[in-house]
Amino acid sequence: AQPSNYALNKWMTLEWDMSSLTAGGTDWTTNTITQIRLDFTSSVSANWEVDWVEVASPAGVATVRWDFSSSTNSWTGTN
Repeated sequence: AQPSNYALNKWMTLEWDMSSLTAGGTDWTTNTITQIRLDFTSSVSANWEVDWVEVASPAGVATVRWDFSSSTNSWTGTN
């Protein structure tokens, strides 16, 4: 679903609370997640800019953050 704060050509912060899913069981809360994949669109002509991606605990404490400072090929993970 499109976020309620969606605005074309504007920066947005998107957040998904994986601790209270409506499908998929408890994988995000009872297992160790070793990989994530983000598919923002299925359109080959769409352009996206991602400044950072952060994974946090249910308490909101960041466990790892990736900053895209120069290009998507130079991910920098911090934890």
